[in-house]
Amino acid sequence: MRIAFLAADVEVHFLYTTWWLVVVVVMVMVVVVVVVVVVVTVIVVAVMVVVLVVLFVIVEVKENC
Repeated sequence: MRIAFLAADVEVHFLYTTWWLVVVVVMVMVVVVVVVVVVVTVIVVAVMVVVLVVLFVIVEVKENC
């Protein structure tokens, strides 16, 4: 009886540990995805701003010439 109870306890503990590992892995994946999305968004916005500034400068130079 005692051995069976210990075995069940170990099994539950193992399942609990596995569940925590799954939760941690999912959380890490979510964080990685969010970081990648933020980095890509920042890069895209930066490129767009640079392009707009360059176009603005070109237009100003053309008007002044």
